[in-house]
Amino acid sequence: MICQRISAENLSSEVGDLLAPFHSILFNRTDGASALFEQFIQIARHQTRDVVVAGLQACQDAFPLMAVWSYALVQVTQHGHELEQTAAEMAQQTVGTFGQGARIIEHYHTILTLSNSSLVRRAVLSVSGPIQVLCALSLPGEEGRELAAALNKAGIQATLVADDQLSQRLSEIEAIVLGADQYDNQGFVNKIGSGSLARLAEQSGMPVWVLAEEFKRVPQLPELTPESAALELEFDGQVSRHTVFERVSWQPHIKLITNASEEAFRLL
Repeated sequence: MICQRISAENLSSEVGDLLAPFHSILFNRTDGASALFEQFIQIARHQTRDVVVAGLQACQDAFPLMAVWSYALVQVTQHGHELEQTAAEMAQQTVGTFGQGARIIEHYHTILTLSNSSLVRRAVLSVSGPIQVLCALSLPGEEGRELAAALNKAGIQATLVADDQLSQRLSEIEAIVLGADQYDNQGFVNKIGSGSLARLAEQSGMPVWVLAEEFKRVPQLPELTPESAALELEFDGQVSRHTVFERVSWQPHIKLITNASEEAFRLL
């Protein structure tokens, strides 16, 4: 998953110094929703409630397709929960989800993943036996580089694969494992390229596992427009808009893993 880039000029004019503590998150272009929220919690512990609420609102505005922000904002502003209470509940869901994911992944020797999902990374790192991971480069942001580097550093055999070479490597893998920014009963939103991988998996008779906490469930996914699916990214000092999100429909070979997933094990 990739995150939106916000220009310093726009950030300064719109929110001023109130959001200065959260600039590192608002400018982040490589981490996924769960990792970003964990960073937010660390920073928010030293801020007033007003600053925390403003920070949550700014992150929701910056990353509207990441359900983590809207969920936390509702819990804090509408239900009156303290952020620490909400964060503890969400962290429990995160641990449950990647734990469930690890139970699935340990049945495979080699998997393929896209982008830089912290849930996928933590699930892989929780697997007790040996495992190999093919990490898609994941254009346009190339977040796969960061995931492959993190896994290799942790002792996991991870190989970076160019996006246009993925179809040629399918014979090496047994499953595709993805994260998601939000989902409903009809499908999920994730990094561009998820749909093409799902189609390749279907043609190959291969399962696709989608890891997402229950707090990422929404009543109905938004209709993605060219505008909402695109974000500003900076390359070599040049800022331009790129399509980075897409919506993928659930199919029989695509299974959701959440902190409460038990039905998923029937596919094994």
